[in-house]
Amino acid sequence: MFMNQIPSLKELIYTPLENIKISDVPKVIFSYLPGAKNCLKDLRVFKCNSNICSEFFYQLSRICHNIQFLDIELESEITNGLIVFLSAQQNLKYLKLKNNLVDLDWTAIIPSLIKHTYTLTKFNLCGEGYLPMSFMASFNNLKELVIRCSSDGGKVDSIGDFKELQYVTFPQLKILKFCYGHPHKVFLINFLENNGKNLEEFSVIEEDNFLKFIIAKFCPNLKKLFIIFEKDDLKGLKLIFKSCKQLESMKFWCSDKEHFLDKNEMLEVIIKYSPKNFYELKFYGIKYLNLLSKDLELFFIGWKNRVSQNLLSIIILLNVIRKLSIEKFDNEE
Repeated sequence: MFMNQIPSLKELIYTPLENIKISDVPKVIFSYLPGAKNCLKDLRVFKCNSNICSEFFYQLSRICHNIQFLDIELESEITNGLIVFLSAQQNLKYLKLKNNLVDLDWTAIIPSLIKHTYTLTKFNLCGEGYLPMSFMASFNNLKELVIRCSSDGGKVDSIGDFKELQYVTFPQLKILKFCYGHPHKVFLINFLENNGKNLEEFSVIEEDNFLKFIIAKFCPNLKKLFIIFEKDDLKGLKLIFKSCKQLESMKFWCSDKEHFLDKNEMLEVIIKYSPKNFYELKFYGIKYLNLLSKDLELFFIGWKNRVSQNLLSIIILLNVIRKLSIEKFDNEE
């Protein structure tokens, strides 16, 4: 009945309600419902769980072939229906896979993923346990790669077989983000040597001072950067500002002053050395960032003497939601 009332559905989110498993919901033969084909044939965005019955994916694969944004949470054994559904897509551009089980083997879907070598431009891979990723070497048109690995507390080598990607070149890659986990330093350095020149945004939770030198050397065109600066690492910050002339935004980890950059020293370096197009500061920390109004006042006094074409935005990101009253500062010349 509802499908007859929707001539062309563009987005579908099919996930279980709280305390209700999709497997407990009666099977629906979509292909037999009145108006199903016309309603779903132009579907562009689809979000779902892998624990949907295999028959559902079989049905959908007969109707939907042009999904561009696909978000799948892997919570059960990979079914043949899901594999067929992935293979049936002809214009997949954005894929997000989240593995919620440490021991889940989802390598069975890799052949279906490789099929989208020429269309896929954004790939978001996250989850628990070992994350296979050598298959991504064929994604020549990839523009954005985001990897979230929560296993081993984000320790070194927690990100699957990134070793297999260290010498692969992605000519279109602009955005690279590692959240929580990160590859072994050597693998990451080799990867940046091959791909850093084209990067415009890079994020990694890593404290190694040598990595600052690598970023400055191989990533000259960065516009956004998030990396951890340890205490007394002002030289690394200055080096990045000197080498990355296109830099517009940086996020700093400021959880405590004993291990990370002193906020006042950091602000002083930002005033003196940040590129002319720099306009955004983000502060992130587990503990409360003790950024006093007098600190900001001194910072703004120094900032107003800079030559800048943009408004300055200051954003504070905390585990507990807080709001800073000062959001933007208009430069005075």
